Amino acid sequence: MTMALLLRRRSLLLKIVLLIFTVWFTVAFLLYTEQRGPPADTNPDPALPAPAALLKKTPEPSSAKEPPAAAPSGDSHENAGPEEGVGGVLVPPRDPDEDSSSVQYGEMGKPVVLPANLSADVKKLVDEGWQKNAFNQYVSDLISVHRKLPDPRDQWCKEPGRYLEKLPATSVIICFHNEAWSVLLRTVHSVLDRSPPHLLKEIILVDDFSDMAHTKRQLEDYMAMYPKVKIVRASKREGLIRARLLGAKHATAPVLTYLDSHCECTTGWLEPLLDRIARDSTTVVCPVIDVVDD
Repeated sequence: MTMALLLRRRSLLLKIVLLIFTVWFTVAFLLYTEQRGPPADTNPDPALPAPAALLKKTPEPSSAKEPPAAAPSGDSHENAGPEEGVGGVLVPPRDPDEDSSSVQYGEMGKPVVLPANLSADVKKLVDEGWQKNAFNQYVSDLISVHRKLPDPRDQWCKEPGRYLEKLPATSVIICFHNEAWSVLLRTVHSVLDRSPPHLLKEIILVDDFSDMAHTKRQLEDYMAMYPKVKIVRASKREGLIRARLLGAKHATAPVLTYLDSHCECTTGWLEPLLDRIARDSTTVVCPVIDVVDD
């Protein structure tokens, strides 16, 4: 009788623990769902530029505003962004008085949402972009290579005097192989636009034996407008590590910074990296790399 009573008590205690955990988990899930909130409504945009046109013209330098390409008839476009952060993603600032007709695609990191009823021509372009790059190149081509981004830094990082005044300059090495045109340009411009000029010695683009047309003469003509950008080409496919070593051979700054060819640097990205190296030259640092919310 004593053993049976003990077993019943243990069983009752286990049921109580499971019940408490179930209630706690349910409440936590409901609170999390409520904090996320429903997705923001999308605002239809009647103009849907044709990204293919971007490959036919040499883009303007950074001082010039990119004109929108002609819109195919019969297509619509929706450009929307979340009003609340989801899964830790930063909340983009929004101007309530902003004229929706002047909003550019992807500004402040807002998503570009294509409608389901795309025309056959546009759907073909979207599918080709996915096949070549494994991401939506069509949408990328709609976004400006100089788009604005949120400032993800904590207030602690923005305080004056946080970093040493005298920091070493760096050579930014970007290796690529058949990278999409708009993605590669947006990467380069994010470095140029958001790096202190005196800290950015050069950007070295290492072409790991690409064979797409836009990576050849078109890329050279475009980058000729930016003296800090150098293009180094491999004579055969080397792979990422050997391509990086090839870039290092052409670097002239005391610090080497390696970036992927499909990323965007935000405000204040470079100073904290160089600060740690300036304090200890044996330090190897890595920036915080966020991901695109799928």
